[in-house]
Amino acid sequence: MKKQIYIGLLGVIFTISSCQNSNNKMNPSEKSQLSENEHLLFVGAYTRNEGFVDGKAEGIYVLKFNDSTGDLTGTKLKITTTNPSYLSVNSNTKRIYAVNEIADNTQKNGGASIKAFSYDIEKSEINELNGLDAMGGAPCYIMEYENHIFTANYVGGNHAVYDLDENGALKSNTQVINNQGKGIKPQQGTAHAHMMTKNPYTNQIFGVDLGTDTIKIFNFIKDRGILEQASAIALTPGSGPRHIDFHPTKNIVYVLNELGGSVNVFEFKNGNYESIQNITSTTNPNNQDASCADIHIHPNGKYLYVSNRGPFNSITLYQIQENGTLKLVSERSSNGQVPRSFIIDPTGKFVLVANQNSNNIAVFKIDEQSGRLLDTEKGVDVPTPVCLKFE
Repeated sequence: MKKQIYIGLLGVIFTISSCQNSNNKMNPSEKSQLSENEHLLFVGAYTRNEGFVDGKAEGIYVLKFNDSTGDLTGTKLKITTTNPSYLSVNSNTKRIYAVNEIADNTQKNGGASIKAFSYDIEKSEINELNGLDAMGGAPCYIMEYENHIFTANYVGGNHAVYDLDENGALKSNTQVINNQGKGIKPQQGTAHAHMMTKNPYTNQIFGVDLGTDTIKIFNFIKDRGILEQASAIALTPGSGPRHIDFHPTKNIVYVLNELGGSVNVFEFKNGNYESIQNITSTTNPNNQDASCADIHIHPNGKYLYVSNRGPFNSITLYQIQENGTLKLVSERSSNGQVPRSFIIDPTGKFVLVANQNSNNIAVFKIDEQSGRLLDTEKGVDVPTPVCLKFE
């Protein structure tokens, strides 16, 4: 079964250019309509060899996911762009924002950029709106909020803010925040910004810096398009925070530490975030080799999942206790190599995992009683996938 899916999907992916013109329009007979149970899944991927990854993709691919069967199928929608390793998708405005993760020492700001696209599923059409300088090398995260775009530049070690025009195109860069300092591990020789995300309880913006073991907390001044730092969370030296997620009903932050192979739980108490737990990301005693990548909480608030790369290639499941702390339940194979990111589908019934080095997206069904991930054999092969976003 998987072989048949592989042929069908890659047949779509690698022959797509012959079906499109320069602005990614399809013929009327090639429309990608959605059925009642289908959702658009946007896949960011590496497109070239960067040393740490041998990118094979052409850009961003658009798939259809069936929340009844767990099937992933290809569409003829595609965006040709360089190393779109992280995406932000706005289903209301039908806009896609992507980083071009480039770190070329011979070019200003590494030659990196961010791009804005529009899409129309009814017309089977995707168009590039515009692009702007990333203001730093190797941008690895992008988020839209309040008609602004927020990014994290890994090599640049900074965060950047952009405003959008009335059409959703990138208008201008309104701020660059340069992080300073370094950590105790070889990977922390300088600041390495890795994420910007919004706290759903306070609407503050959290900026995660893997290089300095710090999470900065900002207030956003919308009319000026700038961030003002309000406070910060300091992690144990050598932790290397990468991504975070928030409890669905409590002001509790879960921090995934790439270099420490662990998850920190911070609860908001007495005006500050206090650490109430640090737990390993894997059952393996060599957890510091886990090279953790992604973290997500199930919408029901009962389960938290993290991905481990390194030699483990696994997804770890935790139960979230009443006080917000975690209990490690199980760890299972990601059904591929280097599970760079994963996502829970809109119904909360499936987890989809992007395995970067084995060129596949694995689909798991979530057991409702335990939260465990069950094999479905519904996965498909996609070149070097690294980011998954549902419409």
